[in-house]
Amino acid sequence: MRRDRIARSLRDGAERPGSLAPAYGGYCVVGVPGTCLSVLDAAPAGIPTLPPDTYRDADHGRTTTVLVVLIDGLGYDGWCRVVDDDQRRTDLLERFERRGTVTPLTAPFPSETAAALPSLHSGRYPVEHGSLGWWRHLTGVGRVQSLPYLTAAGEPVRTVAPETPPASETLYDVESLYERMPAGVRTVLFRPAAFDDPDPGGYDAGADAYVGYQSVPELAAAVRRELENEGTQYLFAYLPQIDALSHEAGPRAEATASQLEDIVASLDRALCRVDAERARETLVAVTADHGHIETDGHVDLTGNDVVRRALAEAADGTRIPPLGSPRQLQFHLRDGRVETVRRVLERTVDCLTFSRAEYVTEDLFGPGDPTPAFERSAPDLLCVPRSESVWFGGDTPEEVGMHGGLSPAEMLVPFAVANLRTLQ
Repeated sequence: MRRDRIARSLRDGAERPGSLAPAYGGYCVVGVPGTCLSVLDAAPAGIPTLPPDTYRDADHGRTTTVLVVLIDGLGYDGWCRVVDDDQRRTDLLERFERRGTVTPLTAPFPSETAAALPSLHSGRYPVEHGSLGWWRHLTGVGRVQSLPYLTAAGEPVRTVAPETPPASETLYDVESLYERMPAGVRTVLFRPAAFDDPDPGGYDAGADAYVGYQSVPELAAAVRRELENEGTQYLFAYLPQIDALSHEAGPRAEATASQLEDIVASLDRALCRVDAERARETLVAVTADHGHIETDGHVDLTGNDVVRRALAEAADGTRIPPLGSPRQLQFHLRDGRVETVRRVLERTVDCLTFSRAEYVTEDLFGPGDPTPAFERSAPDLLCVPRSESVWFGGDTPEEVGMHGGLSPAEMLVPFAVANLRTLQ
């Protein structure tokens, strides 16, 4: 069953037309690991879970293994668009709809992998783990990419500046789920081999195995091998291909849809070959970290002297550039400059703006008390464009698809769950 009415309810209940706040504590993807691990009686205490109706149609009474497949960038509208297209081959997704439950969830804010992955591997909200977006600033290094940990020029931060602490000490601070799970639960993380350089003490540290793969068929075969193992297991597979193509060609492009077909077909072939008895003991969930929007314009603030003069200075005397991403630009400002810059933004960009007090009061980055990791990165002013992208300094963004903001296309993602035997 596909629950489009939940998507309509979330959109209709939005406080601001055209924008969708995270449904923390309810239909939010941060609750996925807690829900999946609770099926195994392995969820660490205190982490969020989803409403029980999100997996009510899945037979999980005998479950010993849970497989979570995270397709980066696959929004709920993307799922629906591909499944509803009679020309597309999406048998596995269609069987999820007929034999399981597909529920729309919101992403956390920002709707970016840099915020969602630490949440999905820790069970914590961004206000707790402190990872608030793609671009961050380090004194003495400048603007850096958070995932992976690279300089603006694309070089590893700790190669350029060896004295710089690892990302787990500078960009976020969180204990992973795998360091808090009960003994006897085997945890395996699958990710592209190019990503296979885990930061010791990072947000996904402590798993029993990390499996790198070169292609989706190779991933599917590796997942199948693990599913055949006896015992209690939590498997998490990360696929970045749809996000990459959505940036390059757009979320509605033929190339993006064809890539999704190929991913689904590879997974389907592998899952259908799992032994029937093991399949009866396996729950499969497919979800995403965010969707994509095709922006309708770009606003470049680089030449705005009011904004430039208002930027705060780092400890090394350099100005801190706006950070975050083009869909959620974060400003660190000199004292008393918030309202001045806000007026410039609201005259120049069709956007929502939030002062620090406002976004904390609204729990935009999650409920709970801000942690020191959050406070290190929390901006003085946040700009969230409705349909445009906005930037300051550096190259003009050239991506067709973008994310990070609060539009429903960026914020809504699928959560599909079913017993593996029913999917075969």
